[in-house]
Amino acid sequence: MPTEAEARENATVRLVAGDQDVTDAAGRTWRAYRGYEGRATLERVDRGRIDFRDPDLVDIVARGVQDVYVPVQAKGEYTVRVLAGPPQAGGSGDDPRVPSGKAGHKRGRGADPAPTQTAPTEPGDTVPVQGSAAAGRGEPVAVGEPDPNASPATEPGPEPSSEPTTGGGSGAPPSTTPQSQWVFLEGRPMAAPMTSNGNAVLEQAYTVQIDDGSLDLQLFAPSGTTFISAVEVAPAEPSSAPTATATSSPSSTSSAPAPTPSGAAAASDGPSSPVPLPEATKPTPTSTTAPAGTTSQNTTAVPFGPGNPFTTKIPEKAEIDPRTDALTKNLVAQVAERYSGVAGFNAYQYNMSLWVAEPGTKKVDVKWNNCQGKAGADPDYFDGTGIFKGVPVPADAQPATGTDGAMSIWDPTTDQLWDFWVMRKDSQGQWEACHGGRIDHVSQSTGQFPGWYGTSASGLAMAGTAITPAEARSGRIQHALNVGLSYTKAGEHVWPAVRNDGNTPGDLQIPEGTRFRVKRSVNVDALPMSRLGKDIVRAAQEYGVLVVDTSDGVALSAAAGKAEKAQTGVDPWDDLLQGKNPMEGFPWDQVEFLPPGWGAPTTK
Repeated sequence: MPTEAEARENATVRLVAGDQDVTDAAGRTWRAYRGYEGRATLERVDRGRIDFRDPDLVDIVARGVQDVYVPVQAKGEYTVRVLAGPPQAGGSGDDPRVPSGKAGHKRGRGADPAPTQTAPTEPGDTVPVQGSAAAGRGEPVAVGEPDPNASPATEPGPEPSSEPTTGGGSGAPPSTTPQSQWVFLEGRPMAAPMTSNGNAVLEQAYTVQIDDGSLDLQLFAPSGTTFISAVEVAPAEPSSAPTATATSSPSSTSSAPAPTPSGAAAASDGPSSPVPLPEATKPTPTSTTAPAGTTSQNTTAVPFGPGNPFTTKIPEKAEIDPRTDALTKNLVAQVAERYSGVAGFNAYQYNMSLWVAEPGTKKVDVKWNNCQGKAGADPDYFDGTGIFKGVPVPADAQPATGTDGAMSIWDPTTDQLWDFWVMRKDSQGQWEACHGGRIDHVSQSTGQFPGWYGTSASGLAMAGTAITPAEARSGRIQHALNVGLSYTKAGEHVWPAVRNDGNTPGDLQIPEGTRFRVKRSVNVDALPMSRLGKDIVRAAQEYGVLVVDTSDGVALSAAAGKAEKAQTGVDPWDDLLQGKNPMEGFPWDQVEFLPPGWGAPTTK
């Protein structure tokens, strides 16, 4: 039986920037964290500038990082230690711990397009979230319920380089201008910022309650770029007092103002620019004939029309893409890259919150929140189609947890579906959103938002592929599933996607809209998976999995349990998941890809 100290050490997670593990002066191993690639620039700091007991922990600085996700083993109070080397890199030479040349991925909503009405950034990507602490990126449920008025965490500014560098050359002299960055844990700002004059190694400790299986650490720099070298997450000692706790505003002694609801917040969650950028189109009904597959009855969270891509069954002897082995190898490698090789299952955050407008629901005009500093609102938000006008928002509605703040509203009476991104209430209690879309005559539609509207990067309605708590209870999922991948093919998408935020060139990269399935030969009952996990595999065999987003890691998204919790006071996913990730044991190496555009209907 381990002692309390041994158990605490076994539950501690230590991560360090770079390609190689590091052993500190106490003999403890800090695991190399590869998740910065493509989202940050890794720079080696001149060792002569480092006056620190463990220089190997801070001699690489990841600049431009916005999100770090750290799995923990159980709910509880944790001490989080954040280390950062001097933020101005210098020195020369190569460091084997700094990866070179890999075309990295960016966080889905990271790129802010030019401020023109033709390019609203596309709120596309999911954040990988795993169901159990032991599995990896836990099922985030955040600390308590999120404040629907809370500001999304978005960081404007230049896109981080996808080509990590070693900071070679002599480097510029260290800056003496103080640099500050705010640390957000579980979506809440810490009372003390990290501030450096460009020379000192930063070390700051915080205490936070984690209830969702993983720590969500976000950084926000009011000016300049964020910087981090290592992070340690350890169960808090029972007698330890927090050094800095979650608070709604910084202490009065802070050297920099805290982010406010009207300013940028902690994470880069602006949607990526859709590629290509189509001309504005109106949300008009689409009539199609059935594709080459069997369309089952409407079993999605929202009923869509004939020929929709969600409820189309894949024939047992369907044509298979001749590149399937290479594509499967790509997919398996992406899964293995993050979170101990287990894909995420977003049931608590970075998913969508679905609300049904009952007859008589008060209709409101949703204000436009210019969270990305555009030149002006899209003309169809309030004029033309009027997407943001007359929206039946239920009185108890809440957006999904996470900086995306995604919310879907279905009005069966008018046969309309809205998807909103960064949906929240302002200080006056009025609803506002940064982007959105509407599908009219949804029961006749294929669930594809026209143009750049909607919230997924692919333009597919989130309600078409999200697993609902009711489905999880029933043991039967009768529609295609969604997945976000770290790397998707740049500049290309296939039906049913109508756009993309692909980030990686290459003939064997996977475009958004691609459908793959688990091979029919897989014996689902024999898989080492939970009951829900096996239900997911069966749906993947029968209907397939659609690539809908570029993500921070491979993850499926479910519908949030907020609407049910509003009625019962209990999040249904707590009981359905029991703290476990249903994606553990998923047979990624036993999938096969359908040809590009498989199942595309013929327009009448």
